[in-house]
Amino acid sequence: MFSPVYFKNYKMLKLDRIIYRSEDVLYKSSAIILVLMGIYVAIISLIDFVTKMNSVSTIENTLGLVENILLILVLASLVHTVRLTIISKKLRPKPYLIVGIIASLRRLIILTVEASIAIEDEQKYDFEKVLLEIGVLTLVVLVLVFAIKVIKSGNLEDEST
Repeated sequence: MFSPVYFKNYKMLKLDRIIYRSEDVLYKSSAIILVLMGIYVAIISLIDFVTKMNSVSTIENTLGLVENILLILVLASLVHTVRLTIISKKLRPKPYLIVGIIASLRRLIILTVEASIAIEDEQKYDFEKVLLEIGVLTLVVLVLVFAIKVIKSGNLEDEST
């Protein structure tokens, strides 16, 4: 009545549905965890900022707050990217590349401010390492921008990976 091929295909379809649902659960769980992390970082940074107002210099306190705000923006960008993946059911590289650019720029900003604070306070600071990190981060940003340009010009955005 039913051939072995039918049963094999039926089992594959069932396995495919299980994998499909599992993938959906993992993406949604990741998004929820990222949102919770963002909320946690926001609450902790506000508490930290208020409690350190009188004990730490204004510049250092503000730098810590700005660093955490930029981290929250990276987390929000990741949530947006995961949400796009859930909606479209396609893994698109461009949003992840943009998140990489934002994270690299976040680190560049923090490095630059920390270096300028160290110069003003005449603290011992390893500027060779800082310059190397700034150079590497700049190179990373350029490579990521180039990758986005390649994706746009080659219409690779429509393909699922």
